[in-house]
Amino acid sequence: PRNPPPPPPAAAAAPAAPAAPAKPIKTAAVTLEELKSIKRVNQAARRKDIARKREARSDFIQETLAKWDKSGTGALTFEELKAWLSDNSVGGPATDDEVKWIASLANMDKIKDKAMAASASVLPQDFVAAAKAWMAYKESKDEIEAVFAKFDTDQSGALDKAQLTQLLKKLNDDVAPNDSEVDWVMENADQIGNGQITKPELSKATALWFALVDSDGNEEAAKAAVAAPPKEEAKPAPAAAP
Repeated sequence: PRNPPPPPPAAAAAPAAPAAPAKPIKTAAVTLEELKSIKRVNQAARRKDIARKREARSDFIQETLAKWDKSGTGALTFEELKAWLSDNSVGGPATDDEVKWIASLANMDKIKDKAMAASASVLPQDFVAAAKAWMAYKESKDEIEAVFAKFDTDQSGALDKAQLTQLLKKLNDDVAPNDSEVDWVMENADQIGNGQITKPELSKATALWFALVDSDGNEEAAKAAVAAPPKEEAKPAPAAAP
């Protein structure tokens, strides 16, 4: 018998279709260009905020001068400063000691003599800082009045050395401070240079005392601690003991 014919050759396999290009994988990563864009937007926002604050500051200064600089000197004299503070006061006009305190804060870096700084005119560049200090003081006035009601035994409106000693003793768990400690607090808290602690100076006096105790009597460390910007809410003025 004949041999069967050989099978037909197998058809050549069709070439494989080219693979589809891989799709880019989306991630949450931010590209360098996007980071630069975000930085530019943030910088622009900060510049606008700075410009807005500068404009508000300039407007505040010009408005204050226009209303209260009656003498036309370009600054606020003692009486003009007193009128301005009194207009922004609750519970009565500003006292002379309060006006001197604000003036001393504004001039302490320019005039070394405390009494002269407390009586000098306040320049326009110091108006904003003066207003902030005044409002902060007024917010704590009730606590300050309570302390003075207890320790200002002669109702003079200021604490002399003996009265300050009694206050610091009360703050020190009835352990009396020594004379040098009282003198140090008096010297550094008496900003207007009258040898006493007036009502607006009370907060600094108590802050200095707490810092002196916390630093184990290191006066330089205590001064630095009081001068440094607070990292947390500052201690309030102490309430008068019952």
